[in-house]
Amino acid sequence: MTKLPRLYICALVVLNIVGCNYDRPEGPEVIDVTTAVQQENIRLKKYWMADYWSSNPRAYGIRTYEWLDSGESFTSMMVGVETVPYETGAMTGVKMVFGDGTFVFRTERKRLWWLKEDEHYLSADCDLTAYPADKIFGQVYDGMIHDMSAPAWEVKDDFSECRPCPGVDGDSWVNLVHVRDVIVHGKKYINAVVFWDLEPGEPFKEINFFDGYEHEMGLTLPTADETNGWAIDDIVIFGFKKGILAVGNIDLETGNLSDLAVLVSIAHHHRPPDGFEHTQSGD
Repeated sequence: MTKLPRLYICALVVLNIVGCNYDRPEGPEVIDVTTAVQQENIRLKKYWMADYWSSNPRAYGIRTYEWLDSGESFTSMMVGVETVPYETGAMTGVKMVFGDGTFVFRTERKRLWWLKEDEHYLSADCDLTAYPADKIFGQVYDGMIHDMSAPAWEVKDDFSECRPCPGVDGDSWVNLVHVRDVIVHGKKYINAVVFWDLEPGEPFKEINFFDGYEHEMGLTLPTADETNGWAIDDIVIFGFKKGILAVGNIDLETGNLSDLAVLVSIAHHHRPPDGFEHTQSGD
């Protein structure tokens, strides 16, 4: 199966969509913050990334994505909770399965934490002293270069390994943010947040998005000026209160979209395991 892009680069995942109509578009009902931009004399709308997530297991259900090029599919669901034993205070998050991987996340007071991917905790050091503050998702806005490249560590849950994050595998933790009305699998989403994963060490290439499929989705492809002349190798689209709507892989050498997975269905019969307690706040 085509690789899944990583959101903060040391981990990625989540999603949603339903139906094949354009009724009842979904988007933020209230803009959280509006600030003046002095140099451009305009006003930017800011959005909390935690509002583009879902931490309710029953509402999330069992979600199915499909890769448009290959036709392969994968599912995602919430399966329980897990506590990460940071020395400064343990943090409990929701454990989610996404395709072949798992991860643990937490939302609280409009903030979003990625605590763990598969067997590795995200930490400020190799001793699991604390969660790295620079890796907390807060607000984003259209045109923003979202830079979370400050050093952190991935610590294996049995403490047998500690590796840098970002590492040496080409992931940067730097994204260009677009806020757009998008159409995914026949449904319109208002003010969706689009993350274009940047690679500062590679030169910009114009993107070929399945020969114009971006127009069908309502996407605007990034320009070299918007990316600081850097290459793009992934795309992730988030819907308000829905999580990930689509993920795609972009070839660094050619700029071609190699595949795109879109959320195609949600089954709401999923029942979380006994003992599952919804520990998140602000959802």
